[in-house]
Amino acid sequence: MPSWYPSPELPTSGIFVREQVDAITRTHRDVELHVLHVPMSGPEVTPRQPIASLPRAVRFARTAAWTSRRVRDNWMEHTFRRIQLSERLAWTLELRDCRRWLRARRAAGEPVHMLHAHVAAHGGMLAVRLGREFGVPVLLTEHMSPFPLPSLQTADGSPRPEVVEACRDAARVVAVSAALATDIRRLTGVEALVVPNGVDGAHFHPSDDRARAAGPVFVGAGFLVPQKGFDDLLRAFHVVAAAEPAACLRIVGDGPERGTLARLAAELGIADRVEWLGQLPRDEVARAFRAADVFVLSSRHESLGMVVIEALASGLPVVATDCGGPRDLVSADTGRLVPVGAPAALAAAMRSVAREMSAPHAPSRSRFEAHFSAERTADRVVRLYDEVLRDAEPGRRVRGGAR
Repeated sequence: MPSWYPSPELPTSGIFVREQVDAITRTHRDVELHVLHVPMSGPEVTPRQPIASLPRAVRFARTAAWTSRRVRDNWMEHTFRRIQLSERLAWTLELRDCRRWLRARRAAGEPVHMLHAHVAAHGGMLAVRLGREFGVPVLLTEHMSPFPLPSLQTADGSPRPEVVEACRDAARVVAVSAALATDIRRLTGVEALVVPNGVDGAHFHPSDDRARAAGPVFVGAGFLVPQKGFDDLLRAFHVVAAAEPAACLRIVGDGPERGTLARLAAELGIADRVEWLGQLPRDEVARAFRAADVFVLSSRHESLGMVVIEALASGLPVVATDCGGPRDLVSADTGRLVPVGAPAALAAAMRSVAREMSAPHAPSRSRFEAHFSAERTADRVVRLYDEVLRDAEPGRRVRGGAR
């Protein structure tokens, strides 16, 4: 039960959840997974626009509660309808529809044995409520960055009660990094296990035959919003460019800060040295990584930093801010960590890593394969499924067709 999941409108939202499901069902064929996905958007119904809202409400009422699609013989995706109402009413409708789905499974003699929610709000909140009703345990994997998100905080900055409830009522809580686990323990009192997201190493991989540029090629990737710190990256690259006349910076991604960042690049005199690649399909992101020398993450906060794992899988050395998750990812032989909000330190690390660690960088790929491959993460998650089911129903294991 993911809070975020790819859709035609948002193809990269929660992509890490879908890739985990893919890895589990590909490598553990005796595990059957059903994804209950409620989209993040839908028709808006508001009392302020009654005439426009009425036909939307009618269409919603006539829409099937969910549509199903088989992805693999042991993987089904069920997309539920969504309407933009008040938070409480939308939650009530989503809970009702998911409850109907679970009842239909039970009536067909195919009950669900466990719920795996991704992110406390709202997937985890739905899961623990349904888990109590149907007597099934819940595994909650938390990805929020920061934890909790500002919209889920009370006036004093603590998590809203429903976020705490989701964590405390789950049979197990997983954090994708040690830093996130620390935040969960501090704010909810719950001890979380650490299991990072995995990446498909067949998709992101090194290249031995790429054309070499005249100078170092740096690449960054992410949604262009203030949290990602691309303004600091541009200021750091301004310093690098002055010392490395042939260096260039490529930025993968788009977002509301694109115009502001482009103006900053022009003010810094580096507009002709920065390439804005925009939002790219996954295949093209992988190609962009293979064509670079160094990956740079300039974020102000990350629960994990999936792009860092993708860079390691691509055989790139990494320069990253010490902003939470990257502390688990970057080692001394795969790159450098620098303080958040310190463009001068970022620039110095970019120059030293470009000199000392040429791509393809074998230690980066080795670290990826040892700790962050999709297959390794899938194995760890399935072991957790076994533990949760064993605690809830002694003698039951995932292997043998549990759902």
